[in-house]
Amino acid sequence: MKHITYILASILLCCFFPAFNTNINAQEITLPSGSNFYDYIEAARTSEFYDDADTIEGGFKSKIDRLELSWGNRLYPHGDFMIANRAIIDYAENFQYIPSDVDPNWICVGPSNTPSNNPSRGVGQIHRIAFDPNYGITNQTVYAASGFGGLWRSENGGDNWVNVNTDLYLPMTTVADVVVSPVDGNTIFIGTGLPDGGVAFKYSSNWSSINPVYTTGVYRSTDYGTSWHPVNDGLLEDFYNYGGVIRKMEIDKSNPNIIFLATSNGVYKTTNALADTPEWNNVFQGYSDEDGDFRVIKYKPGSSDVLYAASNNIFKSTDGGSS
Repeated sequence: MKHITYILASILLCCFFPAFNTNINAQEITLPSGSNFYDYIEAARTSEFYDDADTIEGGFKSKIDRLELSWGNRLYPHGDFMIANRAIIDYAENFQYIPSDVDPNWICVGPSNTPSNNPSRGVGQIHRIAFDPNYGITNQTVYAASGFGGLWRSENGGDNWVNVNTDLYLPMTTVADVVVSPVDGNTIFIGTGLPDGGVAFKYSSNWSSINPVYTTGVYRSTDYGTSWHPVNDGLLEDFYNYGGVIRKMEIDKSNPNIIFLATSNGVYKTTNALADTPEWNNVFQGYSDEDGDFRVIKYKPGSSDVLYAASNNIFKSTDGGSS
């Protein structure tokens, strides 16, 4: 695992998390062993970098102030992010599905236009789109994974959409990505967590959400999304202390038992995805502390041997992800 570095920088919680990248020049400060969140805030506020007159959005003062507003009450009184991260995963692992007669589907009533003050922004956020492997051959099925609305499916090329029961079976409806078995369209895998957001130890001025929405692992459906069940052996324990997110999933089109995950904690792989209890292994974390936050992993088209993975650098495997 990555080593812990004490750095006073862009409101990064240096006392609790592995080494990280920051978008401003980092300044080192040594804090006593066992220091917590409140010790960090105090050290930041009394440092030479904190200026009460600083009104710059995204500046050091605004980042520290925002961090305290976001987490100050939530971590009271212990100030320990590990306790918060463990509580999230404990909740997910003990979540129980409760049947409901309520129709989970929604009808879009608008607005369908883009905001006039910023045309580049949409009115919602869909993180990933995936097609059924037999799209255009035997079906027109498309899936859309959304950060807060769960998984959605269209059976007519995107004209109409229905919710795929993730609001009932998942503890949190944050679906990062979706892959469908190339040999059985009824078997679907989803990764959870807000994929394009930051995590606490990779905080930036563009990530100010009170809830980072960490991953609660991978879920599988074998009945076309009617029900979902967690398949997380070997996975969630690596996120238990520090949180994190699954950003991208990739399934081997010639071997549906093999799935890769690009996560904020490296690359994970399973070779028995269709087993009753799939097992995940962390197979790559890059070559330095800066490489561990992976954004994407993709097979070269037509190959089960060549993969590309991207984090701070781009990496290539020619042996199916073994090296």
